[in-house]
Amino acid sequence: MTPEFADNLVRSRELFERIGVTISMLFYGINVCLLIQLTTASKGIKFNWMKVVTYTTFILASLFQSLLSYVTIVSSIHTLETPDDSAVWFGSYKSRSIQLIIIGIGVLNSWILDSCMLYQCFIVYSIRRVELWITGLPVLFLLSSIGSGAYLIAISRGVQVQALPHFPLCLSTKLVVTSLIAFKLLQQRRIMQRMIQVENRKELIRPYTSLIRVLITSYALYSTFAVLFLGLYLLKVGAWRIVLPSVVQAGLMSHLLVRFQVLRNRHDEPSNEPLPSFSTMDSTSTSSH
Repeated sequence: MTPEFADNLVRSRELFERIGVTISMLFYGINVCLLIQLTTASKGIKFNWMKVVTYTTFILASLFQSLLSYVTIVSSIHTLETPDDSAVWFGSYKSRSIQLIIIGIGVLNSWILDSCMLYQCFIVYSIRRVELWITGLPVLFLLSSIGSGAYLIAISRGVQVQALPHFPLCLSTKLVVTSLIAFKLLQQRRIMQRMIQVENRKELIRPYTSLIRVLITSYALYSTFAVLFLGLYLLKVGAWRIVLPSVVQAGLMSHLLVRFQVLRNRHDEPSNEPLPSFSTMDSTSTSSH
């Protein structure tokens, strides 16, 4: 390796690290703003378990990002001198306890985010009648995540192994659930359009449109960074460690965006009433035929 090539390699890595840290901190700032707005907008709402879960997830994501960034900085000198292998840079850092702490925080944060995803289905739907598919898929995902997390903690020798099988499972399940929710919301929007066609009150169907848009946007945001991370990880490019904090923050943001949109829709309702539940709308549409 010529000195000129080595200098260019160092500069490119430093640039990539700056970009990765900047994006990660930008996501972190957006999540802080979303948390503040959610807290401010829900002042009159009782402090329930979902708020506890939300703040706990945010704290865990912050700890995960801080620890991973710290280990990355500590091991950066070693990675410049060794091949870009995902196992090398962590092998150079001898603290087994910090590795286990990072693994534990990452897995715990994933489990809580999965629980948020389960609850997200309910706050989107305003469900009064439990539907089997809406509970079955997220519960299956949650159990799979717990099983894979326990397996990873038992056999892992480095943080990098937590990527499989959790991230592919997360991506596929989120895609299925997001698609089903969006499809169901489209169905109910059509029902609402037929119900209010005479009154011409288009503002009643606007929340459904905005919520579908936020669901698709939030999944696209998360999947973009998750696919980038998986690609770097599977190709054994050490830069995956720079992308991982952004993936964690994007996963939290995708949930916060949906919660914020649902809360804003409820406050923007002209009658200040929640969206009609799907069970009520289904019974109305059935009786009208």
